[in-house]
Amino acid sequence: MEGNHERRLYKQVGGYLGQIVCSKYNWLFCPDYVFLKLRLGKGKNGKPLAYTIYGIHGWGGGRTSGAKVNKLEQLGNVCLVDIYLMAHQHESCFSQNIYFVPDTRNNHILEVKRTFVSSGCFLKYGDYGLRTGYKPSKLGSPRLRLDCQRRDVHCSM
Repeated sequence: MEGNHERRLYKQVGGYLGQIVCSKYNWLFCPDYVFLKLRLGKGKNGKPLAYTIYGIHGWGGGRTSGAKVNKLEQLGNVCLVDIYLMAHQHESCFSQNIYFVPDTRNNHILEVKRTFVSSGCFLKYGDYGLRTGYKPSKLGSPRLRLDCQRRDVHCSM
């Protein structure tokens, strides 16, 4: 995923860092978003559990914690996955909700838990944040724990 910092670097050196990493591992490079499928552990049927992830760099437009969570949850209008990741906001936060999906093959309703995570901040307070009046943020990122025996996502900060 490429954002404002990567675009600035692209203008200076003529290339994306993400593209270099993806080419090394023969991964598909997309500068705007990432879709991931992680397979791990074994469920009751003996097959690996699959988690789906959608991630983007993110965008500005809100100084309050509520505005940041609202932007994060708007990712749920794009696609249906287990985990949504967003950077750019420089504040750690997460939210979870339940989404109901009709399962027409088996004639019942699936209850899907969705987890929305803002990646947090890794720079000490100063410079841009200080000049523009943003409040200081706790350094670090939320931690995700993916259960390897049943599909469940836990988030902690």
